[in-house]
Amino acid sequence: MLGDKQEQKAEGGSTAIQAGNNIYIRQGMSIADAREVFQMLLRESLPFFQDEARKAAEQNFTRFAKTVEEKLYQRAGTVVLEKLADPDVQATINDAFRASARRGKSSDIDALSNLIVERMSKNSTPYRDIVISEAINVVPKLTRQQISFISFYFSVRMMSFRLTIPEIESIYTTIRPILNDGLKFPFNQLAHLEYAGCCSVNTLAGGNIFQDLNINGCKHLSAGSPENLMMMINKDAPVWGSLIQSFIEKNLYAVTLTSVGQAIALSNISTVFPGIDFGIWIS
Repeated sequence: MLGDKQEQKAEGGSTAIQAGNNIYIRQGMSIADAREVFQMLLRESLPFFQDEARKAAEQNFTRFAKTVEEKLYQRAGTVVLEKLADPDVQATINDAFRASARRGKSSDIDALSNLIVERMSKNSTPYRDIVISEAINVVPKLTRQQISFISFYFSVRMMSFRLTIPEIESIYTTIRPILNDGLKFPFNQLAHLEYAGCCSVNTLAGGNIFQDLNINGCKHLSAGSPENLMMMINKDAPVWGSLIQSFIEKNLYAVTLTSVGQAIALSNISTVFPGIDFGIWIS
């Protein structure tokens, strides 16, 4: 355990100071400084594990920290590294790191890493910060299949593009691999997703997704009617069409994603399309 106060000189003239459980940052930060903070958090977390589990926890923690660091590099222009000085951010990262260390390879490292980086976004809002922090706490409680299902729902029900049908088909073809497992999601697990705060379920709800798309997300395609839109999609976008058909067959109008569920879906889809603007859905 670190003592009451430790100081580390980092690259670029910045200083990271550990005081109790908080890390305070002076001046500007670099990715190298962030690495120092992660190491401090590692040393804070390890005492929570028994001796025999500590080595595995350290390996898992290091793997997770490396993934976060890589994503920080990818989004260097859109994040504020100084947010690592925020005690709330530190606590959120600590929770995620400990969960990752416990679950090891069964945890969804990419989704968690994307959420942590999003928590440090320069365009964040207080509400979005709360949602992202909660999503970080929820992800370790979900299986990869459950995350895939949430992503499948989100991609069909909540994503829209002012693009041509072939362009939209290209997007769905790209993300289809991360949705496949969700298509086999057992519906007796919906109660768990609801309990975890990812969604609400109303079995009496219903709707016509092609009608919704024709009025809203695909209005620019000028299909004229839901029936025409369905024929256009089925003819020119078989992957997109098959996902919509699965949505209909599973009666997913009974499900509504919460903001936390949306954040988890976005974090997973971000593994394929980095840099998605969470603010479009969570403002």
